[in-house]
Amino acid sequence: MSKLTQKDEQGNWSLKGLSWEQLHEGKTITKEVRERIYGALWKLMEYEDTGLTPEEIMDGRLLTGWIPVEERLPGTERILITDGEIVKEGYRRPDGVWKYGVGEDELFSSLSSVSVVAWMPLPEPYKAD
Repeated sequence: MSKLTQKDEQGNWSLKGLSWEQLHEGKTITKEVRERIYGALWKLMEYEDTGLTPEEIMDGRLLTGWIPVEERLPGTERILITDGEIVKEGYRRPDGVWKYGVGEDELFSSLSSVSVVAWMPLPEPYKAD
């Protein structure tokens, strides 16, 4: 993600592509200014939807991607799940039972007796450049 803010030579920050003068009281909000502000607010909304605080991001939690189940449960999509020791691909059924495995292995697997402590979305498949 590219930064939405910029600093000038004196260290003053602003919204990238806008000067503070464009935001002064009485100034007309042009289409360009509106689009810049809306884009920044959209990114702020996306950040807030992660549920992470700046401190959590800085301590690396965002980099690991693990989401504790006591904080938020996944939908029914396939994800990575862990009991704190083992990581497996799986999902959570609508009835709350955790399942793991792929294909035929999934038929014989259930983590209902194991305590799933965290989950994370599956990464995007590798694509060569």
